[in-house]
Amino acid sequence: MKIIIIEDQEDFASYIKKGLTEKGYVIDWEPNGEKAFWKVRFSRYDMILLDIRIPEKNGLEILSDLRKMQNHVPIIIFSAEKELDIKLKSFNLGVDDYITKPFSIDELSARIQAILKRGKKIKNNLINISSFAIDNANFKVTKKGREIKLRRKEFDLFCYFAQNPHTVITRSQILEKVWDMNADPFTNTVDVHIKSLRKKLGDTKGRFIKTIYGRGYQLVEKNI
Repeated sequence: MKIIIIEDQEDFASYIKKGLTEKGYVIDWEPNGEKAFWKVRFSRYDMILLDIRIPEKNGLEILSDLRKMQNHVPIIIFSAEKELDIKLKSFNLGVDDYITKPFSIDELSARIQAILKRGKKIKNNLINISSFAIDNANFKVTKKGREIKLRRKEFDLFCYFAQNPHTVITRSQILEKVWDMNADPFTNTVDVHIKSLRKKLGDTKGRFIKTIYGRGYQLVEKNI
C-alpha cells in the first residue's frame, strides 16, 4: 500500500514514515503543499496523510481541490488543530478521518485499516425506507425519485440506520459497524456526520433520525 505524507515538519514526518514503513507500507513524503498536490494528481497513492498547516498550499485547500476534481483517494488529516469548526470543515470537504496530534503509530495504522474495510459490511443492493431508496451497488440515495448527494461515510451511515430501523444504536456501535472501530478516539465524529446527514435528508428537526439522549440514535420510519 502506497501512502504519501504531506507534512512540513521533518521530525514528525520521519516519525510517521519510520513507523508505517515498519508495518509494511510504502511511504513518500512531501513538505510543500503545492508540490504535493501535483504529485497526488499525477501519481497513484492508496492514501494521503495530510497536515493542515503546510506551506504554499494548505491541507484544506488540497483536500477541497482534490474532491472537486472527483479524486476520492482516502485522506486522513492529522493536525494540532482541535477546534470543532476546523474538524467540521474538514469533514464537509470530504476528509475520511481526522486525528489530532500527538498520536501513536498503532492508532494511525488502525485508522488506516478501518478506512480500507469501511463499507464492506453493507451487502444488500437496495433498501427502501420511508420516502427514500438506497442503492448500495451504485452508492445512490433518492427521495421520491430525486437524487440526494451524500459523501461516502454519510451514505454508509444512512445504510446502517436503514438496516436497523426503530433500534436504538449507540455511538460505539456506529463506530464499530460504519468505521470499524471498537473505541471512540474522536467523540464528535458520529455527531458531526449525523448532523450533516440530517440536513441533506431534510430532517432538520431530528424527527427521522432521532437523538435518544444518553443512549444514541434511532431511525424512525416516517415520511419527511
